[in-house]
Formats: sequence, structure tokens, C-alpha cells
Amino acid sequence: MRYTREQACLAWLAQGMLGSRRLKKLLDEYGSAEAAYDAFQRDHGESLQNRISDYSLSLLRASASREKLHDMLVTMRKWNMGLVSMADDMYPESLRNIPEPPYMLFYQGDLRAAEGRCITVIGSRSATVAGIAATKSLCRDLSKQGVCIVSGLAVGIDAAAHEGCLDGGSPTIGVAASGLNVPYPSENVALKSRILSQGGLLLSEYPPDMQSSKYVFAARNRILAGLGHAVVLMEARIRSGSMLTVHHALDQGKDVFAYPGIPDAPMSEGAHQLLREGAVYFTSAKDILEDMDWQPAASIPKRQDTGQPRHAPRKRETQPTPAKAPKAPPVMEQKAPTPEPPKAPEIPLPPMDDVQKRIYDALADGERSFDQLASQTGLDASKLMASLTMLQILGAVKALPGKSYCRATE
Repeated sequence: MRYTREQACLAWLAQGMLGSRRLKKLLDEYGSAEAAYDAFQRDHGESLQNRISDYSLSLLRASASREKLHDMLVTMRKWNMGLVSMADDMYPESLRNIPEPPYMLFYQGDLRAAEGRCITVIGSRSATVAGIAATKSLCRDLSKQGVCIVSGLAVGIDAAAHEGCLDGGSPTIGVAASGLNVPYPSENVALKSRILSQGGLLLSEYPPDMQSSKYVFAARNRILAGLGHAVVLMEARIRSGSMLTVHHALDQGKDVFAYPGIPDAPMSEGAHQLLREGAVYFTSAKDILEDMDWQPAASIPKRQDTGQPRHAPRKRETQPTPAKAPKAPPVMEQKAPTPEPPKAPEIPLPPMDDVQKRIYDALADGERSFDQLASQTGLDASKLMASLTMLQILGAVKALPGKSYCRATE
């Protein structure tokens, strides 16, 4: 594997965890990653102070020496790892027009796997035996019809989706929430090797050696949703990362399918809620192929994407529902002595870390766009998106149309 100097400098910029929006802005200002690196070498990053976070600046400084850059390229070459950016023709077309597209992706395997029919399959790590069996069967049947399955390389539903696709003979795409050379999760190391040996593709927005964290898991979900022509939810609780991937799919204008599963089972809650809200009910690969207007053949029809799903759950005014928190003191119903109605009891806030609290405080005066929150909090795009995702899971914040947010109590 050979790398251009531009690719080497892009890999260095990836170390800074800048987020795709801020990274693109820097590249537009400097003209190229090479120019950004050369400028950084001249002033040791002084020109970037107050333009990126102190944390990002410290990461770039720690990795800016030519020795460090050489070591990273050696690691990439050892793991047969490539780098593709939005400036390249081989960048996955399905990701170009999503909100916050990753500017660059590290990859192993064959990028052509993302060019054909792709379905993203998601679900819980704590899947039931029945859910895993159903996922393997579905993905095997879709794979036999030339469909590439996209999933997140986690244990549970993700692993079953990848395995089923490989059993059916088609390549599968795994999107990692860490550097591609990081053995996470350890249970799926052999699965990753199998994916590559059968012509599949592994992708990550993150540089070699980067460990997984809750922030990167949340940001990774938009890529999962973006790569598929549609998203299939197998098993998940109502408040889960899988449900947030569904919300990304809706924002991107993708169709959403939900597997009914077992009635009243906790792991079927998420799918049942989506079905009530208008997701497509299915029980077999045939149902999905027919709804997607895909003929059971190896040829891949070009799909005109209108930006609107043919079938999708309605966007809820509050999403997701607030997480359970300590109950507020009960409010006794009174016969109102005044014409004013009694005030609703305040709902105690769920526990938040310092970053989440900063975002929540920024919403005190009402609705804010993503860009406004980034400016007000000083957080880079990937960390802000991840924290907003966690706040939605906690039930403290809700997403609004147009990539805006407000407190869930408003």
C-alpha cells in the first residue's frame, strides 16, 4: 500500500478529532492537507489557537513530528489500510449528501462493496437467541439476491447480520467505532478477517490505534444509516443507539423496516414503536426486496433518491421518550381557587457529565441549531453530535426538524 503526501497529511489531521465540518473548513482555508501540515510545522499550531479546541490542538501537536507521521503510515501499511476522502472518486457516493458526511474514511478491503444494493441492519448487542437466528436467516436470504449488508461490527445483531450475509455469498460492510487495527470487540476479530477474505469492506472515520468510546459510537451511527438504501431494525429497546440510527435514517430520507419479533418482549419494544409510527412491517427478505422494487437478480438498478422515504415512521415531537428518573414529589390535585391552571410538576434531570450539562445549559433559552450549539459550547462536531445523542437517550434533549435541538421539557 502506497500513500501520497496528501493522504499522509490527511491521516495526521484525523488524529485531531476535529469533526468533519471543522476539518472541511480548515481544508478549504488552507487548500490542502499538505498545506495545513506545512503551516503547522512552521508555527507549531499557533495559527490554529482559538479556531479549534485545545484538546484537538494538543492531539495534532502530539502527532505532528515526521517520525510520528512515519510510524502511523507504517501501521497503516502493516494493516493494509487505505484512506479515501470526499475529493476521491472512490469515496462512497451514498455518504456524500448526508448531514455531516465524514470527510475521510480509513478502510480495509474493497470499496466497490458500497456501490451496489446495500441494506443496513441494526439491533441490540444483548439480542435474544431468536433475534440472532432471524437476523442470520434474513441477511443470508438478502445476500443470495446480491444485497450487501451493512452493520456495526458489534456482538449480537451486528455480528449475526455480517455472518448471515457472508453465508449467502455477498460481501458485507462493517463500520467500526475505533481504529481499524484495534481488536474491538475481541469476540469479532475472526469475523473481521472473514469479511475481508470474502471481498467485504471495513470502514472507520477514526485513525489507527484509536480506542472506542461512547462519543465515537454515537457519531458512527450516521455512517451506518448513510451507507444503506434502507435501514432494518431487528431487536432493540426504545432507548438505544439503534433507535438513534433510525432517526439518522429518517433525516437522510431512507426507508425504515422493523421486524415484529416476539410480542411483549423487551427487545421488541423499539421495533413495535416504529411499526406504530409507520415503519414497514416485514417478516422475510422477500418482503424487503418487493418493497424496495428490487428484482431478485444480481443486477443492481439505479435508484432515484428523492430525499423522502416511501415508508418511514413519523417524526415524533419528542424523541426519544424521557428516561426514567427519580420521581418528583406528587402534586395533589386541587380545586383551583384561581382561574390559573396548576403548573405541571418539574421532572428531575437525569445525571449528566460536564459536557452534556454545558450543552443542556446552552438550550436554556430555547431551540438552537447544531451550528449555534457548536459555536456556543466550543465543542467539535463529533463530540457535540455524540453528546447530543446521549442527551436524547437520557430524554433530556429532543431533536427538531432542520437539525435543531431543544430541551425535552419544552
